[in-house]
Amino acid sequence: MTDAALRELAANYNGEAGVRQMERLIARALRKAATRLALGERHR
Repeated sequence: MTDAALRELAANYNGEAGVRQMERLIARALRKAATRLALGERHR
């Protein structure tokens, strides 16, 4: 995940509920990236 992507996520989420949602979105993206790496897929 790039620094720009993290900045964009942080800029668009605030408040407690927003922080929890952002945490879930980041976790989902990281799981997806890990799966792709494990399967040997290349970056799109």
